[in-house]
Parts: sequence; structure tokens; C-alpha cells
Amino acid sequence: MSTVEKLSKEFEALTPEQKAEFLNKINVSPEGEYIAIEGRIYFFPYDDEPLSEEEEKALQEGYEDVKAGRVKSLEQVEKELEI
Repeated sequence: MSTVEKLSKEFEALTPEQKAEFLNKINVSPEGEYIAIEGRIYFFPYDDEPLSEEEEKALQEGYEDVKAGRVKSLEQVEKELEI
């Protein structure tokens, strides 16, 4: 087994939070960071402009929707839109 295969296998065994932490440590681009949310890893680019009040409100509403389960999977949306 090659070194890359070994690392890949070990990476797969990590939790999403550990994967995000690892990716942030090896990321050579200072343009964003990896964050684990609900078991998935997302890359968020940095934005040097502060959020507006409207943007902060929208983010909070979105977070509350996720917590309350008011979300649809991509598969559900594709099915509804017949894509």
C-alpha cells in the first residue's frame, strides 16, 4: 500500500470535525477555512467585508431552519423540480 493510500485510509477514519481541522492545517491558501457542519465539511472563503445586519439575520434564520429540520436534500429538490 502506498503512502497516499495509507493517508487516505486514515483520513477516512477521522470525524468530520477532525477532517476540517486537518484540512485547515495543510491548507496553503489563506483565502478561507474548512468547517464541519452537521457531519459535512464545507470550505468557506474569507470575506474582508463585515456582514450587514440583513446578512446576519439571514444566516441566523438559516441556522434555525437547519436546527428545526426545515430543510430539503438536493435529491428532494431535484425530484420536485423534475431535474
